[in-house]
Amino acid sequence: MCKHQNHMMLIELFLGEIVLCLIILVQLILNTQIIRNPENNFPILLKEMTCQIYVVLFFVIILIFNSKAIGFVPNNLFYCDQNTQQIKVLFLITILLTLPFIKQSLIIQKINYIEFDILLLLSTLASLLLISASDLLAVYVLIEMQSLCFYILASFKRNSVFSSEAGLKYFIFGSIMSCLFLLALGILYGVTGTLNFNDLSILCLFKYPTEFGLMLSISILLITILFLFKLAVVPFHFWAPDVYEGAPLASTIIFSILTKLILTHLFMKWIFVIGYLYLTIQHMLIVCGLASILIGSLLALKQKRLKILVIYSSIAQVGFIILSLSLNNYDGFVYCFFFLIIYILTSILIWGNLTVLQNSNNNYAEFVKQSTDSFFITDLKNLFEYNASWALMFVCIFFSIDFKSGE
Repeated sequence: MCKHQNHMMLIELFLGEIVLCLIILVQLILNTQIIRNPENNFPILLKEMTCQIYVVLFFVIILIFNSKAIGFVPNNLFYCDQNTQQIKVLFLITILLTLPFIKQSLIIQKINYIEFDILLLLSTLASLLLISASDLLAVYVLIEMQSLCFYILASFKRNSVFSSEAGLKYFIFGSIMSCLFLLALGILYGVTGTLNFNDLSILCLFKYPTEFGLMLSISILLITILFLFKLAVVPFHFWAPDVYEGAPLASTIIFSILTKLILTHLFMKWIFVIGYLYLTIQHMLIVCGLASILIGSLLALKQKRLKILVIYSSIAQVGFIILSLSLNNYDGFVYCFFFLIIYILTSILIWGNLTVLQNSNNNYAEFVKQSTDSFFITDLKNLFEYNASWALMFVCIFFSIDFKSGE
């Protein structure tokens, strides 16, 4: 009877994720059979997959939004409450707003594989579960699941050397950080005997002998470095420009927008967990945040490619998020989420305009003569003559970023 109640509780808490998992499996089986059937003349299912994703995400949003269940799953690996449900809904809405530009960039770069959509949904599933994770072991598994999808997405343009290089670099650096994360989990478990967030939040209140205290500080430092690496914060940003530039535009949009909300929420939970031991990393966060703002802004001025310019701009924006988290109080967390929402909206507008601009790149050769793989800032020099309203929109978007940073 108890096991039956646990199973029912698990289904009730994560009905949206369970439905999404089953739909991904059905999509993979049915769509693969359709495109490999000679009788169907090997159709391209790009539009069909787009409609499927819209319908799937819409129903998942409804399931999560209407769910009133609150509680922990067995072994406290995951938990669900109203806050996590709100973050999940916000994340799924962000995907829906970003999806048109992702699909348009796939059409521009002639990427017609259904595997891209399957990997997008798998990374979405991992992200939804990450929001509810309450154990570092679950966090590790889900980050690896998400990262494996991203490695493939970064190298998805098979006929591009730059895309393959981006995927390889992402895989190598991500593997190194995964090893450091595992080392940190081993040290943390050896000192405290648990990896659960609730237990750690209690154990971190006690003072340990010098040796154990040192090992605990090292584990906290390594786990924090992992989050800074995933968020591309200086000096752990070295992988981001090359990976984001070499990856297909659709993959770059996913990396720069969809991951920030999840990782920031997870990083915020980690700050809550370590409690007074937060002083171990507070000064590091302040230095990294200021360095991200300074280096991201200065290096952005030296760029010639528009895509890398936006990437360094996002590194500078993440610096403000880290600085707000370094306050370690309620106001800092409120500022962080407010800034994060504005960052997501402005990023959607920027990458959306770049996608539309690259579409014009293919249709109007007299306006831009560069290929879609190398889009330079100088390609915008005649934009006002070509479309004044479009040029004004670009100015307003970039000005909003500078104004937001200035505040």
